[in-house]
Amino acid sequence: MDKQFNIHKLYQPLQPTVSGTNGSITYKELPPDEEGQEFIYCYWQLKTTDKLEDSFRYRVVADGCIDIFLS
Repeated sequence: MDKQFNIHKLYQPLQPTVSGTNGSITYKELPPDEEGQEFIYCYWQLKTTDKLEDSFRYRVVADGCIDIFLS
């Protein structure tokens, strides 16, 4: 499939940083495979490395992207 545009040149999604968790929550962005690069900017993962003692809220910023949540 010929790529008509490069999604990475059109915009860059922004997400808030993870703070105040003493490193027990990680945020990672992963690129899609070659087939999905025309349509998917990235996959992102928010993950705990230890059991959290307190509630944690992560606010997703309205950056023009569609986010799909899996748990």
